Amino acid sequence: MRKKSLMQSLRTRRAVQTGSNFTTTVGRSTAIDFDDNYLVNVTIGGQEFLLIADTGSSDTWVPQLGFTCFNASNNQPIPQSASSCDFGTGGFNTSASPTFQVDPDVNFNNTFKSGSSVTGTAGFDTVTVANMSVVNQEIGIVTRAAWQGDSLNTGIMGLASPNLTKVYKGTNPSDDQFPQTRIPYNPFFYSAVQQGLVSNPYFSIALNRGSFENRE
Repeated sequence: MRKKSLMQSLRTRRAVQTGSNFTTTVGRSTAIDFDDNYLVNVTIGGQEFLLIADTGSSDTWVPQLGFTCFNASNNQPIPQSASSCDFGTGGFNTSASPTFQVDPDVNFNNTFKSGSSVTGTAGFDTVTVANMSVVNQEIGIVTRAAWQGDSLNTGIMGLASPNLTKVYKGTNPSDDQFPQTRIPYNPFFYSAVQQGLVSNPYFSIALNRGSFENRE
């Protein structure tokens, strides 16, 4: 009980590592309660987001401004501010990005083991992490989300291989078949290697506990 109470207390706090390219948060996971999420500062088309650094998926995605949040159990829309779909920002404004280009006749569709799911479109934009900018990076633009948010993250930065990307042919997610209709592409780090932004084709992540600040 003491451990559970401690974790409940930590869920109301935010850990910030000063001077780092990574922001570490302790909060409710999208998958398991009382788990930790590690967030990274990512700029997409000039707009800043905190994204979950995920080595188990490959797509970098953000919700589009004006996205629809829905209840996965009954497929009914719910307010974006509801605790079960609580992103850290209102979403990505594709119209405000001078470098965004739509990827036509495709859809983005991913379901997670937690039961969360996101669907939408896809496009290309400049994605910057730690002063490293990848141009024409394919990203998922989520228009419908069943997501258990924490009021901090606004999506995921996928760091796995191209074998797990979830962009599909056609615009109807109901027609998607993995891997038959999937369109593979290079995730962020693979694109960084291809564009000569890193000298060696591997990466590591250093996690730092940082210091806790009460969230207002």
